[in-house]
Amino acid sequence: ALDFVVPAAHAQVDFNASSPATRSLEASLKKRFSDLKPYYQSGAIGVTREATVAIRDRNLIPLPERSRVLKLVADQNADWNALYVENQIRSTFAARNVAKLESGWWYQDSSGGWKQK
Repeated sequence: ALDFVVPAAHAQVDFNASSPATRSLEASLKKRFSDLKPYYQSGAIGVTREATVAIRDRNLIPLPERSRVLKLVADQNADWNALYVENQIRSTFAARNVAKLESGWWYQDSSGGWKQK
């Protein structure tokens, strides 16, 4: 799961993988991913074309869980955005993230339409 959460693309760009800030972000992404995984599996959330996470179908999230999921998504995106330095890096992450999605998970194509892998 860590390779999906923190793709190998960071090794090919100018990230300082040994910095405390980067390690902290990677740890947060990894920890939060386990909480988000059921919502990927249900189709409630998906990976956007900007390589962030979005609520795809809020009806698939039980009402008592919605505020928690909204916070998880917002926090996940804040961490992702901290890792993305420029648009070229973002597109690299987006392509690698989609390639690593499990069958049945949702993602946005380049035009913003949702597709199921």
